[in-house]
Amino acid sequence: MYSLKNTTKCTFVGSGFIEILDFEDKEFYTFENLKDFKFNLPAGKFKVVSGNFTEIPFSQRNFIKLPKRERFLKIPKTLKIVKRENPMKAVIYKSEGLIYVDPSIFELPQFCFDFLKYHELGHYYYSTESYCDLFAASKMLAKGYNPSQIYYGLELLCSDSVNTPEMDKRIDIIFNHTKNGTI
Repeated sequence: MYSLKNTTKCTFVGSGFIEILDFEDKEFYTFENLKDFKFNLPAGKFKVVSGNFTEIPFSQRNFIKLPKRERFLKIPKTLKIVKRENPMKAVIYKSEGLIYVDPSIFELPQFCFDFLKYHELGHYYYSTESYCDLFAASKMLAKGYNPSQIYYGLELLCSDSVNTPEMDKRIDIIFNHTKNGTI
């Protein structure tokens, strides 16, 4: 195992089994059985458990065309995140710049928390939940996350939620964008 520090988002090309952890030893990125595949990592500190890969010039292959804004609220410069029991995982108080996040979220991989945070910020622009998901996906791609982390992040966040048709539809939308290369 060795440490990897990215001062900016990076693209790598690798093969075989790759396992990367964040610095809290939580899963960050895992992939296997592909030859010469590309993946991204955002800026940050990581622990490489296994893998053979080399950095190449950054490439963002996927983009999301966001829906027309439904709200025109200004995102505050500072945002306060507070741990609080919440069966909905998170809730944002837009006028206060405050997000209450269920403590269970902090046990999940970092990309899940980032998806949730960007989803909640999406409520400054959208009232439709699936649009907030697309906003989160767009922000994560811009930060250097992989489409698979975006889909898996939403799936993990929803895994212990009550399965509803709306939740299934949100997951399907992100999955289809991932599959079709538009995310």
